[in-house]
Amino acid sequence: MSVTPSQFGQSDPPEDSAPAARLHRGDGVSSLSPALREVLRCPMTRANLIQVDEHHLMSERPFREGVHPVFPVVDGIPNFLPIARRS
Repeated sequence: MSVTPSQFGQSDPPEDSAPAARLHRGDGVSSLSPALREVLRCPMTRANLIQVDEHHLMSERPFREGVHPVFPVVDGIPNFLPIARRS
């Protein structure tokens, strides 16, 4: 199953954004350990998280209007901050 951030109301950083915002796009850089993924829960739904690709986690349970929250994984660390506060 391949899911993109734009399918969930999120967008990729603009091309002129800071290079650090694009670093997690590399192959295999952002893999999350299975042990860590097992204990993490979605901060919005409290459900388990599904790894949809190397760079994104998604809640197993929808939050509002059937939309499943999606969170980026940067250098193996999930970013659970609200979209407006992510840098």
